[in-house]
Amino acid sequence: GCAIIDFSNQNLTYLMPFTFKFTANVRFVDLTNNSIKSIPGYAFNGLSNLTALNLKGNRLEKIEKNAFYGLISLTSLELRSQNLFDLNDSSFNGMDSLEYLDLSKNNIASLKNGTFYGLSKLQLLDLDYNPILIIDTEAFVGLSSLQYFTFSFNNLTQINELAFDKVDSMIVLKLSYNKIVDLNVSLTTNASGFRYLDLSENLLHAVPTKALENLYWCSQV
Repeated sequence: GCAIIDFSNQNLTYLMPFTFKFTANVRFVDLTNNSIKSIPGYAFNGLSNLTALNLKGNRLEKIEKNAFYGLISLTSLELRSQNLFDLNDSSFNGMDSLEYLDLSKNNIASLKNGTFYGLSKLQLLDLDYNPILIIDTEAFVGLSSLQYFTFSFNNLTQINELAFDKVDSMIVLKLSYNKIVDLNVSLTTNASGFRYLDLSENLLHAVPTKALENLYWCSQV
């Protein structure tokens, strides 16, 4: 059967529920550079063997509940360069196999509790180039496999003390080009394998001693 569906660079503005109902053998769907503003629930239901979905360069403003329902094999989701402004605790329901998630270059202003809950296999999360100002205490709960987290070019002024408390596998954390003034929290409480911390181009007035206290194995700061 067909392994790839390419609808890139068209004039698509929406997807219907169950659009891909009879496409179980497809492994990759490319919908880049269209004008899709919303994805209804169950739009991708039927793509049980899909491993990569690219939606880069659309106009998505919101992820509807169950929008990605049925994508049980998906490992890579590209949502870069949209108009997304809000994520909630049902945005990524049922994506148990996801390993790579790119949400860079959007309009996300805050991360709510449980936003990424259920993404236990996620290894890379890219949130660069967003206007994020607030991270709730339990926004990253469930990200037990996260290794690479890049959060550069946002509007952070501070980080909640417990924000990274349950992210035990983190190796790389990039927080450059924010507006962080004070960092009186430990960023890597349980991440014994941590290797790289980037805090360049912030507004720190002093070396954040507490943020560094658990970097026993860190190779570069």
